[in-house]
Amino acid sequence: MVYFVYLILLYSLLLLFLLLFIFIFLMVRKTYNHYFSIRNKQFKEMVSNELITFITGKETMPSRLFHQQGKWKREVILDILYDLASTLKSEEERMRINEICKEIGVDSELEQKIQHSEEWWIVAESIRKVGRLRLLELLPLVESNLTHSHYEVWTSAERVLLELRQSSTVIQYIVTNQTSLCEEKLTRLIAILLTKSVKCDHHYILAHFQNAVPLVKKMFIQLIAKQQTYQALPLLESLLDSEDSENRIVALKAIGELRITLNENKILAFFESQVWEERMVASRVVQNCSIRQAIPQLVQLLADSQWWVRLRAAEALFSFGKDGIKELNWCIEHHQDPFTRDIAKKVLEDKELEVYRG
Repeated sequence: MVYFVYLILLYSLLLLFLLLFIFIFLMVRKTYNHYFSIRNKQFKEMVSNELITFITGKETMPSRLFHQQGKWKREVILDILYDLASTLKSEEERMRINEICKEIGVDSELEQKIQHSEEWWIVAESIRKVGRLRLLELLPLVESNLTHSHYEVWTSAERVLLELRQSSTVIQYIVTNQTSLCEEKLTRLIAILLTKSVKCDHHYILAHFQNAVPLVKKMFIQLIAKQQTYQALPLLESLLDSEDSENRIVALKAIGELRITLNENKILAFFESQVWEERMVASRVVQNCSIRQAIPQLVQLLADSQWWVRLRAAEALFSFGKDGIKELNWCIEHHQDPFTRDIAKKVLEDKELEVYRG
């Protein structure tokens, strides 16, 4: 019995010492982190103004800052540069940040990691740092990693190129390699491209459109709409005769976003399409291009078998003001089809609520 009591006491003491050790460790670590946090903050406050005045062109380079030993000081300077690079106002400011990066050896370090590191996460992170610091001189290295095997690396490379306004480089890579890239990668490259502000010369689009694979053709059409490239309108309207329904729908959407058409009758013909998505998109095109002669056909579409077609037709009618609203009210009071009455009522109520909410 006494033996067990001693054993329990021993375990209790061991547990107490363990808890005391953990407490001391946490306190030391907290003190350690607090010390370095204050140290970094003080150094950052000391050098921020000097860096800002140099980058904005008011002073010469404060070289004394960069000859001090200490990796932590270099990291603090880098943090400041990241913040400043995100608010650049001129090419001169970018060049001055580039000078500082060279002075502290950041550019050569990033170049080395991108070229020679065998760890994909190091390459990807280095590419992102190139983007954050706006190091345009390293863009050829970033571009070369569009061919990297790892998803995180080539997507990081594409995003950095797009952020640094090198969209033409990405587009040329896609067009040049469209037949050799797997569908998954090609789809992802295009998806990322279309989320950014992109510029693509319409002559380039027209020159490469016919020989492009379907995914790239769709990309070109979306770029035309995104950039409001009116010079490519004849190309879009020629696609309305395509045998591929997806091509016709994408072309219709692009015409709707351009808000202009050279052939209203061709648009109206889609109200008779057997593909309900085409009837739906045609209603939006009619609305955006203000094709008022479509009002009678839009009224007929209010009785369409597809809810989305009825909704878009009702919204298009409302967009024509007094004439369209008159037709919607007539449908609510007199149309025999209950679905037609419901959709007309829904759109009028929704639009009135929008006006009420301001």
